[in-house]
Amino acid sequence: MADSQEMQVAAQQLGTPIDVRPVFAVQRRDLLEFLRGLEDEEWRRPTACDGWNVADLLAHVLGDLLGRVSGLRDRINRTTPRSGESLAEQIDRTNDEWVVGCRQLSPRLMIELIDRAGTSHDRLWQTKGLDDPSLGVSWAGIEPAPVWLDAARDVTEYWVHERQLREAVGDHGTGHPDISTILDVFARGLPYTLSAIDPGVRRVHVESEGMTWRFARQRHRWWLVDETAPEATVVRLTGELLWRRWTRQPTTPPLDWAALSRAERAVLNHVGIVHSNPHVA
Repeated sequence: MADSQEMQVAAQQLGTPIDVRPVFAVQRRDLLEFLRGLEDEEWRRPTACDGWNVADLLAHVLGDLLGRVSGLRDRINRTTPRSGESLAEQIDRTNDEWVVGCRQLSPRLMIELIDRAGTSHDRLWQTKGLDDPSLGVSWAGIEPAPVWLDAARDVTEYWVHERQLREAVGDHGTGHPDISTILDVFARGLPYTLSAIDPGVRRVHVESEGMTWRFARQRHRWWLVDETAPEATVVRLTGELLWRRWTRQPTTPPLDWAALSRAERAVLNHVGIVHSNPHVA
């Protein structure tokens, strides 16, 4: 069987397309409302992103937004990796360079820039057809990805960063959309991840937050399917554990890997971000 990191996934394996583009405006509105209420001291608090405080993480969110406007409108995208540099390493480097540069900007100005650029961002996404080719989604094993998955990937990134911002200042809000929508996006990458599971496993059902994602192996490839299979291996995990594990956030308590089944380990090894830290398991 081909290694999961080499096997490309077709869009048809990912199930019915979802259109989350209307989420952007509401998601950004909730984020900005939260940010406008922060005190000066809170901007300096550390976040889950190593070396970044709250203001730094906001700068990263701004960079993602402006980068999307540049790409969608002006066809200007990220620079290519340097010689010997992986995609993950290149993304980490350019993110750090952007954040360092933005330390000259005030949080108030960054909030204003996000607010002003947001309208253009949302309008530009709506000019695209859901099945049009867009940027690849490496953790789903698809290049290029259809617009619907590329946009959905961005919704999850903004959601995760909002959770990190809120947690850094002790806020218990979860942001928008609900966690089931976020998990639904991340689960679209499981046909890629499950390629590494024991060949004897033919069907896997993942249950969380009242939802079930059904996967079937067909000719060495995994597909997100609609039909229920009584013989499927069922994995039931909490949404809180899944989103944190899939984005490599700390989990409390730490996972007891020895107590997990092979299917549970395979699902929890899925990743919905690009990262280059070899120590993040």
